Amino acid sequence: MQVVANPYLASLGSAESVPGRLSLASSINSLGTVVAPLSAALVLGGFYQQSTGEQSGGLTMLYLVLLLFITGLLLMANLVKLPDVRSAQVRAPSLGEEGRRLVKDRFFLLSVLAIFCYVGAEVAIGVNAVVYMSDPELGRLSLKQAASLIALYWAGAMLGRLAYGLWSHRLNISGLLMFCTASPILLILLAMLLANETSAWLFLLIGLTNSIIYPVIYSMVINHVDKQLMPMASAILIMAGLGGAVIPFLQA
Repeated sequence: MQVVANPYLASLGSAESVPGRLSLASSINSLGTVVAPLSAALVLGGFYQQSTGEQSGGLTMLYLVLLLFITGLLLMANLVKLPDVRSAQVRAPSLGEEGRRLVKDRFFLLSVLAIFCYVGAEVAIGVNAVVYMSDPELGRLSLKQAASLIALYWAGAMLGRLAYGLWSHRLNISGLLMFCTASPILLILLAMLLANETSAWLFLLIGLTNSIIYPVIYSMVINHVDKQLMPMASAILIMAGLGGAVIPFLQA
């Protein structure tokens, strides 16, 4: 869905407002990452203490809710009439040619690597924050409490993207990107030095400080590449989110 939605949003207005529009859209995405842990904790609370039948019922309810939500999205997509932004330009002759042009683009390749690393770090920090907060010698919270509090990490990402989406036209994007890249590093180092309950809250604060990195990098690429290459470039950028699976695995 993001492969289609992101370039579509980028085509709806001026190039200057692309970062703001994508950031607002990402804030809705982050809303799901806030609601999901809380919903799972509510539906599956005490999961490992339940009988097999109770566990099965909880999982069935969870997947039923997901099915209904996806069905609602499909109905909405068919009922809502969206503006047609298809370009009259002719696409590149073949996917192979599009791929070769993108591979030769150094800015695009570095952006893909940046998103791969960013999503990997974002997910790894979220996972490790739960482990840290539930450690009896560090965060000193129960696993259920830690799993619920991690929603604050994603809430920070949501609020940061929402705020940036509303005021992006008044901000220096380069300076803000540097700040949001350096801040998580400093917060992690401080958390490592303190190694106590305060460190858990520093981990949660990272969600806010790194919130706008993804939409900013994505919008920079969309404004950089030729419109003919935008569909493939968008698909590759979305696939770069694979870092969210690879980096936490390697880090573990």
